Amino acid sequence: DDLKGEKGIPYNEVDLSNGLKKHKFLIERTKCYTVPQIFFNDTFIGGCDDLKGKSQDELNELVELVKNNPIKEPEFFIIQDDQPKEEEKGFEFICEPDPLRKIATAMKKEQTGVGVKNRTWHLKTYKRVFVGQKAVLWLIENGHAKTIEEALNLGNEMMENHIFHHVTYDHSFKNEELFYRFLEDDKTKSLNTTEEGIVSICEPLEPGSLAGGMRKMILQLYDAHLSADGLKVNYKGIKNDPLFAQYKQLAAELQRIRLEDMTVNGKIAFFINIYNSLVIHANVVKGFPTTSWQRWRFFNKMSYRIGGHVLTLNDIESGILRGNKPPPYSWGAPFSNNDPRRPIALEQGEPRIHFALVCGAKSCPPIKLYDEENLDEQLTSSTQAFLNGDAMILDMNKKEISLTKIMDWYRSDFGKTDERIVMWALSFLDEEKKKNVETLLEGGCKVTFQNYDWNPNSTD
Repeated sequence: DDLKGEKGIPYNEVDLSNGLKKHKFLIERTKCYTVPQIFFNDTFIGGCDDLKGKSQDELNELVELVKNNPIKEPEFFIIQDDQPKEEEKGFEFICEPDPLRKIATAMKKEQTGVGVKNRTWHLKTYKRVFVGQKAVLWLIENGHAKTIEEALNLGNEMMENHIFHHVTYDHSFKNEELFYRFLEDDKTKSLNTTEEGIVSICEPLEPGSLAGGMRKMILQLYDAHLSADGLKVNYKGIKNDPLFAQYKQLAAELQRIRLEDMTVNGKIAFFINIYNSLVIHANVVKGFPTTSWQRWRFFNKMSYRIGGHVLTLNDIESGILRGNKPPPYSWGAPFSNNDPRRPIALEQGEPRIHFALVCGAKSCPPIKLYDEENLDEQLTSSTQAFLNGDAMILDMNKKEISLTKIMDWYRSDFGKTDERIVMWALSFLDEEKKKNVETLLEGGCKVTFQNYDWNPNSTD
């Protein structure tokens, strides 16, 4: 920034956030996986540290090179990436009123509805529930169905669209003395349900499209409140931004989306984006956890209601994306076998998600966008960038490999031994770093794990 501002150097900036082809070319051209990478005309300098390492004479020479020669358009400006999807061009949320919600509103009316109230069964009280048998009769009497069969079909359609559910998730909609509860009557502290007036009344959106809109808004907020050096975020500024109010309205639509028909890649991309959005949302409205106990509560309590289910940050990471594995310092998996959220979990966890999930701390990976079509390349790119940076530090003299603490906390995802963890990382390293790691492994080396920097990436 000093060079661009004080010295008045003309410059072009290439955004690689949605440019896989440009990113691939940059790696081939520079052999570097991290950004930024700096060029003075056709002269490749390296990253910020490489630039800072230049002497004043070298910098002056580079400045004169740019000032006295017409700036040449780097080859990666010419490379054309695929056209951005509609949600990347701009996302406008249009609420299409849901006819099922209209029926639900009538069902909930105190005098003429299905009789929502507290009911007792086997000495246990269930709050704000209605009886399936009475609801079947109500649907017929109010003209929504002609027969019991039609009423049952309609009720089950409402359940599939997360209008209501059986109180213990054990039954479909039946013409029996079973208790059901409307979604909004489930008391939860999820961040997309607790604010007054936020109720999902629209036709459920396609999950990928909704997550795309949310991530676009989050990144717009991030960009608008990012410090000049790009390293810190003004979260108080985000909280007061009118766009954040729009974001919260959009997040409410997660409540009734359908997760059942998503592909594996679609599910991974969706939940990475939602996790990263939830972390930022929680940091904005709740603040940063500063102690170990606060961090435990943060990751186990901050949640969204998604597709009818309350999912915390740990539920998303370890329950879904890691294939229902125990989180660090825990013996049990997040979901039991009879947990209604268990079917959402991946059958096989994806280790690369650890280099895509953002926690708001300085040691976390940077926030990026992920989509179903390009997921494999995007995850590989994020893993390469992270491991070729400070997440793996080599000391050839001390014969030591220092790894990010993430790979220690989640070692079961990478390999049970230190050597296997390092071997897992090998395929993501650039040629020079890979060769150095292989040399260290062959001669015998010590593997250590870095202290984690939990300091927030905040200007507050």
